Amino acid sequence: MKMAVLGFSVLVLTAPAAVLAVRMIKRGSKRLPAAARPSARGAGYLLVAASEAYLFGLTHLALFWADARDLCLSRHQTWVDGYGRAKYFPLERRCNAYIDMVPAHVNPLVLMLLGVAVAVALVAIGRAIRQHRADRSSAA
Repeated sequence: MKMAVLGFSVLVLTAPAAVLAVRMIKRGSKRLPAAARPSARGAGYLLVAASEAYLFGLTHLALFWADARDLCLSRHQTWVDGYGRAKYFPLERRCNAYIDMVPAHVNPLVLMLLGVAVAVALVAIGRAIRQHRADRSSAA
């Protein structure tokens, strides 16, 4: 229960930063060609979502507790010596060979959001190049 409250509180505390990032994305995309704006904004929003998902996963690494052993024993009733080291990409902190403190959906979600953000950014670049070429040919 404490981890759920902690995860929720981290997301609530980072919400103002996410709102600020969305405003910056909207403002910054005004300098782009009109055809590329929606895709560029979408890529930015996907990056914000990926960072929020990553922060949610970080809360489950139990960075705020001194001992991973105590957390594993209290939450999962199991602990094997040699486990408990935190890996930050992909997020992982294991109690044993089978139990990970980070929820299983966090790493695939972060990678999917980052992959889609790259794809959408490439679409935005392609649209910007196409509009730039069209503007050059119509001006000539």
